[in-house]
Amino acid sequence: MIKVENLTKRYGDFVALKDVSFELKEGEVVGLLGPNGAGKTTLMRILVSFLKPTDGEVEIEGMDIRKPIMEQKIKSKIGYLPEQAPLYEDMLVNEYLEFIGRMQGVGEEEIYKKVSEVIKKCGLSEKKNAEISTLSKGYRQRVGIAQALIHNPKIIILDEPTTGLDPKQRIEIRDLIKEIGKDRTVILSSHILSEVQSTCSRVIIINRGKIVADGSPQELENMGKGSVLVKMEIQNMVEGVIEKLKNITGVIGVKIEGNTIHIESENDNDVRAHAARMIVESGAGLLGLERKQTSLEDVFINLTNKGNE
Repeated sequence: MIKVENLTKRYGDFVALKDVSFELKEGEVVGLLGPNGAGKTTLMRILVSFLKPTDGEVEIEGMDIRKPIMEQKIKSKIGYLPEQAPLYEDMLVNEYLEFIGRMQGVGEEEIYKKVSEVIKKCGLSEKKNAEISTLSKGYRQRVGIAQALIHNPKIIILDEPTTGLDPKQRIEIRDLIKEIGKDRTVILSSHILSEVQSTCSRVIIINRGKIVADGSPQELENMGKGSVLVKMEIQNMVEGVIEKLKNITGVIGVKIEGNTIHIESENDNDVRAHAARMIVESGAGLLGLERKQTSLEDVFINLTNKGNE
């Protein structure tokens, strides 16, 4: 359904995307996960034909987005919600959706039926006659999703759909996205790991314009199953102690954050006793020690930190 090959986007000397390649099948719910500025929004804007790539190829159902003749056909296949929902605040909810439906080519014989369908699907029945300016952030996001669905597109692209929502609203929008994903391909951009993990069947992690991981949430989590993290809080940083920790048998890597030392070790090597003794003998002073299995969050942090070291 969507095929991206060696996609690159430059803004002058700045490279926003570099050699990005992936394919999406019909019916997938895919999360684009990455820190702010990773290139997620640029990628989405290219997919919806708002931006043209500098290099590489993008096909939507076999149509090349670089060909102007295909642009309108491609847009008709996609429903898009940018990070800032494009809402006309002085319009009523149903009036706004009717307007967007007509803009998207929905015929007069179908427009009221389509509006009724998306209002029901997006949980807007109680607000259909409300002025958009009076709606909460959560309901505005629902209206934004409804306008992306109004022309019944096969692909839905949502850029940070839960930004600024409270916890209850985030859960409601996630449930709505899951429902939408039952009969459409959904691409969801976020920098919130729990959001992608609970909503998506596949995760693509982007960092500094490159794909650094691609797989199911479980597959990505399994990337870290062979290691264990030990967090040590110390009183004073003593010269040479980090190099000594790195030389302990089974230690994969050591990172420092202020007076906290993070040690990654092999799963079958418990380095806590050796590391603790080394800290005490060095005179650094051990204040706390914690051991945990590597999680998806740890994998994400590790992958997105690599390009920044």
